[in-house]
Amino acid sequence: MSASAHIIAVGQTVKLSWTSHNASECEASGGQKGQSGWDGTKPTKGSSNVKPSKAGEYTYKLVCSSGSLLATAEESLTVVQ
Repeated sequence: MSASAHIIAVGQTVKLSWTSHNASECEASGGQKGQSGWDGTKPTKGSSNVKPSKAGEYTYKLVCSSGSLLATAEESLTVVQ
């Protein structure tokens, strides 16, 4: 997983991109609570734009699975005023 930036100002957008080889599904979590566009099921390859509305430190997490095997990726984002 990769992020287009790691430090942004409130209101700016960051693109999160990922590819999970051999996975059958991925589940996203973390980020700003209540923020749409990140939580939930994701394709095994893709990208999502996130736009935190409050300053803080956020961690975006993606867990991809294939049977009993799990792969986890995280990206940290600092949002300043």
